[in-house]
Amino acid sequence: MLSSLASRALRTTFTTQNVLKRGFHSSIRRNEQFLNANAETFSKAISNEDNVVLVDFYADWCGPCKVISPIFQKLFEQFSHADFYKVDVDDQQDISQEVGIRAMPTFVAFKNGSKLKEIVGANPSGLQELIQGLA
Repeated sequence: MLSSLASRALRTTFTTQNVLKRGFHSSIRRNEQFLNANAETFSKAISNEDNVVLVDFYADWCGPCKVISPIFQKLFEQFSHADFYKVDVDDQQDISQEVGIRAMPTFVAFKNGSKLKEIVGANPSGLQELIQGLA
């Protein structure tokens, strides 16, 4: 009986963590612009002609990625002129390879399908300067 309860608690915790990990948003409209991108979403997002698209390439096991993630979320809430996406490099290896990601976290700004700028590492001031410079 105890093992059944423990198993159920672990499943609930795992499910809750997955939901919370991907649940960054400030409104329904903006929620669509801050999500874990797959190949289809990524291609569509970076070809945006209207807005700059800022992509956070991260890994769940990456300590610096976890540290900078709340800062990325705050920037998402502050800057409505850009669309924000996250790409898990372990789940989306094709995207990571296509973009040339060599370290995590890496933040890449795109517009019209072209890479504008890139920041490698958990550098909060650099990330903020990047997004402000693209305004």
